[in-house]
Order: sequence, then C-alpha cells, then structure tokens
Amino acid sequence: TSYTVLDVMTFDRKGIAAWLRNNDAGSLTVTKRGFAADTEALGAQWRKQCKGSRAIVIALTRIGDTPTAIVCTR
Repeated sequence: TSYTVLDVMTFDRKGIAAWLRNNDAGSLTVTKRGFAADTEALGAQWRKQCKGSRAIVIALTRIGDTPTAIVCTR
C-alpha cells in the first residue's frame, strides 16, 4: 500500500486533533512503530474530530528522540 504524506509533526494530542478538524478528515487509522502509545484509545479520541470525507492514516513513530506523527492519505 502506498501513502501520500500530508504532514509531519511533533506528537501532540491536541495539535493532531486540531489538524484533523481543520483538514477534512473522515475515516481514521492510527498505526505505530517504536512508539509507546495505545493506538485504540488515541484513535477513539481523535475520531471525534473526523467529520470530513478524507481517509487519514496517522503513523506514530520516533525520529531520533522526538515522538512524531506522520499524517498520510491512501
């Protein structure tokens, strides 16, 4: 599966929620690699912001020591 990267940001729950609200996010999938987080809980929290039409994938990872969110679409 290929993805188009829409944004890369430092992990911030409220910042990601705002991004989803402001960018037509619809369905949401949250994945992680090397990141200690409960993706189900985060996804449930962020899905409340998703009232748009775009299918979004958020990949949570670390770049160096920085927790990072990569926002993508398929």
